[in-house]
Amino acid sequence: METVEEMTERVITAEAKKRMDVLFEKISAQYILVNTSTLKKQLCMSDSFFEKNIAPDLRIKLIQHRRADGRTIFYKPDEVKRVIYQIIDEWEG
Repeated sequence: METVEEMTERVITAEAKKRMDVLFEKISAQYILVNTSTLKKQLCMSDSFFEKNIAPDLRIKLIQHRRADGRTIFYKPDEVKRVIYQIIDEWEG
């Protein structure tokens, strides 16, 4: 039997995924590349949340496209969508 806490977590996660689908569709339709700032804004994630929970993940690092100066990071929308969904799925346990 599912506890209230588990049910709440499942519902919240499902709703977050639905909202992210809409955001990712907007990103994919509007951008060829997305920088980190735009990505955080589109995902409604604070800098600290993104830096703690998303940025350190090796899968995110593997899909980064950096300028020669190494400071500016870009992502292809379809790649980052796939990877963020993988990370979120792991949060569900």
